[in-house]
Amino acid sequence: MQLLLEGSLTTFLPFTVSLPDLKESLPMIDGKYVIPSNSFRGKLRRATFDVINDARMAAGEEKITLETARLHRQGGMVAKGPSTFDLDEYRRVSSDPQLSLWGTMSYQVSGKMSVAHASFDSDVKMEMIMHVRGDDFSRDPNLIDEILKSGEFDAIVEENESNKKTTSLRKEIIAINREISRLIREKKYDELELIKKEKQSKEVELSSKNNSMKHPGLGFPVIPPGNKAKSIIRGRNLTKIEAALFLRGLIRWGQDPVIGGKLNQCGLFLFNYDVKIGINGKYETVGNINNGNDPFGGISINLTHPDLAEYDQVDFSKTYFEAV
Repeated sequence: MQLLLEGSLTTFLPFTVSLPDLKESLPMIDGKYVIPSNSFRGKLRRATFDVINDARMAAGEEKITLETARLHRQGGMVAKGPSTFDLDEYRRVSSDPQLSLWGTMSYQVSGKMSVAHASFDSDVKMEMIMHVRGDDFSRDPNLIDEILKSGEFDAIVEENESNKKTTSLRKEIIAINREISRLIREKKYDELELIKKEKQSKEVELSSKNNSMKHPGLGFPVIPPGNKAKSIIRGRNLTKIEAALFLRGLIRWGQDPVIGGKLNQCGLFLFNYDVKIGINGKYETVGNINNGNDPFGGISINLTHPDLAEYDQVDFSKTYFEAV
């Protein structure tokens, strides 16, 4: 089965990726910001792993080992695989639907699923979120030196003082507004003009305080909410079981549709995919999967093709696969 999903990922919360060499920008291809394919592919791989693991646990089967979990979730490592090519072992591993979908470095099995970089429109404007956390320093040990050299900490102290002044100005403006209301009630118009000028002066000063401080060394770039990226996912020569596992994984990810780094603040998405099946090089739309306008409002699933319609009936426990 040739499976193709074409659609979009739309930022519901700001999106970024945690790459140590991207401090003031995001990945770009042909002048467009992108969601890196590995960021999304990794989320889908972990989701299909969770589908299988949940089925095993529900069937009362033993927990998988840490090594097996690493192999299924991350693809393992080349150093952990066999030193010589073993055809029987290759066939065994490649028949595992999780590993056949996503591949494994340890056994040199190429995955059948391809996830393209999802590209935003060229007019998307990146923004900076002012924030720093310990993880940023562990990723870049030189960050603390850069911040000290650039005077960022001195700027923070200065900004704290500025914030105190800003708070004071706002309180003064509130008090002036009350005074203006009193003067209007008492029809003291001569005094009113004078106090309006005082208010205008303080508002100008407040505006300059709000726009004066920026610390790029203590922030990270994001794509703001409401921006749509074109997304394509493709599966080659899938069995019905593999297609079912992928669809279950996509839906599992869709229950918490997060992509990207700095997950304490970023990365929630809306998604909408047309599902297509290819026959002799031509693709026919056979359904749609989306989460509407609310990432937690439920997933709408409409699949009409008989090879996909019973995707939710497949048992992914170990006992089932041994019986098959």
